Amino acid sequence: MKQTVNNDEYSSFLERFYGFNDTVIRSIRLAFNDNGTQRLELRISAQDSTIKDADKWVCVTVIVEGISEILIHEQVQTTIQVISHGLHILTLDDMFGLEFGGATDAPNSLLNIRESDAFVVGKKLLFNVSSY
Repeated sequence: MKQTVNNDEYSSFLERFYGFNDTVIRSIRLAFNDNGTQRLELRISAQDSTIKDADKWVCVTVIVEGISEILIHEQVQTTIQVISHGLHILTLDDMFGLEFGGATDAPNSLLNIRESDAFVVGKKLLFNVSSY
């Protein structure tokens, strides 16, 4: 079941999955909807802090809807598949930016987020948790 992450819930969303530090992107999917909008789906192997078992690994599908900007730049020397420094979320006026391109520090502006090798700016953030 998809769950929406509201602006005031970004921190708790990241905390639930340990900031997505040291996680792996399983797949990236960009969909073009019939109404002309775009949707990005990131399937990420991550640990879920709400699970009480020793094995907390799950597959989290992070969904961004209403995309206005997106960049995914995979370089020959490095890969964005391993998210060593976690996901970063930047709150904008009526949108947000999601950085997943390896930045060590959270971006503090739209110009700053555009320096990343992988980011998306969108209107709505959702997620779904499934088994590993």
